[in-house]
Amino acid sequence: MKINLFSIVTTLAMFMTSQMAMAQGSNVFVEVNNNGDMTVEGADNVDEFIYVEATTTPNQFVFFDPVGDTTFNGAAVLTVNNVVGDMEFDLGSGENTLILDDGPASDFEVLGELEIKSKGNLPTIIIVDDADIEGLTKITTKNGPDVVLMFETDVEEFSVNTGKGDDVVGAVGNTADFNANTVITTGSGSDAVLLQEADFFGGFNAKLGSGDDLAAIFDSIFFDEAVFNGNGGFDSFGQISSIFDLGFELKSIEDQNADPNDLVNEAFLNPILVQVIDLVVAFNLGQ
Repeated sequence: MKINLFSIVTTLAMFMTSQMAMAQGSNVFVEVNNNGDMTVEGADNVDEFIYVEATTTPNQFVFFDPVGDTTFNGAAVLTVNNVVGDMEFDLGSGENTLILDDGPASDFEVLGELEIKSKGNLPTIIIVDDADIEGLTKITTKNGPDVVLMFETDVEEFSVNTGKGDDVVGAVGNTADFNANTVITTGSGSDAVLLQEADFFGGFNAKLGSGDDLAAIFDSIFFDEAVFNGNGGFDSFGQISSIFDLGFELKSIEDQNADPNDLVNEAFLNPILVQVIDLVVAFNLGQ
């Protein structure tokens, strides 16, 4: 399945709170060391769009900015080779967008660990499409309305922490496999967790934080313990055609039988969360 990532990002950017949603001419530093570990470092206080695409050459990736003028080691397009270890992305403190895409390759393959972090109070969009990640995947953002979407991605242990703000975390696609423990922490704010056709083979723990939050689950399978913790506020949980082998535990969730198809109409959601969830449902991603 190929997803129109440009349409998704364009739609999301329309609802960002900052007036500068795209890149402002910054330079991103990319390095691959002798062990095959790749580090990517963005600038602080500058907005950046980082698109990384796998090629048909093993362990080769191309960096570019499809909508702005972000450069990579001073070049508009940068190709790196021999990436056989960990990948670390430090996006800085601007309003940033990062997309990891399989491109013409069969997978966006990470042979080690994948770590993505941002440290600012502005919105961050992170999209990972059709990736195969062999090590720990750890994503950390700070304040602001952040979006983390995993499309048809196969991971081992997975941890995401979006900090304060109105955030959304989604895992979508009939090849979206989470093979070890998954922990989603969304912090304070009105947050959403959206899962569609995702399989979780390890334990699953969603910590939604204070605020009015929701969890919408479609056609997903949980083979181990699944816990959804609202942690305060008026929280909603709904699922359709999902399988919980060991059942599921709901903590501090007032509406425990919500209709997932109607959750996008909840009045407490801010526009960016409504748009993200509506995108996934309307585009019927994962089919």
